[in-house]
Amino acid sequence: MITMILMKGHYSIKCLVVLIDMLYNIEVKFKDGSVAKFNRKSNIKPINSYKLNCKIYHEARELDTRQVKSITSIPVIS
Repeated sequence: MITMILMKGHYSIKCLVVLIDMLYNIEVKFKDGSVAKFNRKSNIKPINSYKLNCKIYHEARELDTRQVKSITSIPVIS
């Protein structure tokens, strides 16, 4: 949803962009060479995708975090 505000008597336009549950492609690489891929919805903005990576790293109880090599999240733009 994009909201534009034009103030009367001013020459500036302010834009407010609200992202609601953006879809991300997540790829988790392990030190043994295996790769896990999945999709996840999040309200985290793409510019702050490192926050999503940290969240996945700490939330994954079934993963042994010592074996994780890297986590990559790519926003799906449709």
